[in-house]
Amino acid sequence: MRKIIDAFLSTFSLISRIPIPGKEKQDFRYAGFFLPLTGLLIGVLCFFVFMLSYFSVVDKFLLTILILLLQYGLFNLFHFDGFLDSADALFCFVDKKRRLEILKDTSTGSFALFSGVVYLLLKIYLLFSLIKVISFSDLFPAVCLFAYPVSGRISASLIPCFLDPARETGLGVLLRGLKKRYSFSGAFISIFSVYAFSFPHLINGLAGISPFAGSAIAFFLVYILYRKKIGGYTGDAMGLAVETGELFHLLIFFFVYRSFTF
Repeated sequence: MRKIIDAFLSTFSLISRIPIPGKEKQDFRYAGFFLPLTGLLIGVLCFFVFMLSYFSVVDKFLLTILILLLQYGLFNLFHFDGFLDSADALFCFVDKKRRLEILKDTSTGSFALFSGVVYLLLKIYLLFSLIKVISFSDLFPAVCLFAYPVSGRISASLIPCFLDPARETGLGVLLRGLKKRYSFSGAFISIFSVYAFSFPHLINGLAGISPFAGSAIAFFLVYILYRKKIGGYTGDAMGLAVETGELFHLLIFFFVYRSFTF
């Protein structure tokens, strides 16, 4: 049991800025299993902040910004950095060797700046548009909405299962060869948990589409891009998978929910 707890804390310390005392020794053997579950915890935190807003007078736009600030401040800044680095490396017209060098470069290029601004604006718009129309009496869609961190981390957990590290150092090597059975088990448990609380909306497909489709689309997109243009995955690929998984979840949820309620 202690080994399982240590493995979870190792994964949690890897993807968060929350200090975990006594984690000098890290164990990432089960990171594929625990990554989606950490997404579930993040989703619960965001949902809790959303629920608190109904007991206070908070502007919906400010609530959206607060949720994202909390999420990024505690968890997503590492992933967003990977998203930005990936934009610089993948969108330029250079060879694979130069792309790897760009991924290691700490400076922010024009592709990263443009992609980052567009990404954040779109994410804020989608989340705000949904938050302002979900009422306190209709919480089942909200459960599925705030499962978007799950989708991002499911897609990230699958990347090391199907790609080799692009280089012999860095985060990619730490997560080399994650077991498919662990990643798929973590994904199943996380999505099932969302379904369990969103069951009344399974009838219209709302809860069933977003977590599964968002993570699947993000995984295949990152897999194809990194396999073709880099030749393997890096830690930045994991960040890109998290951010795109979250965005696709919100996009799918937005269009499906709008078709039923707007």
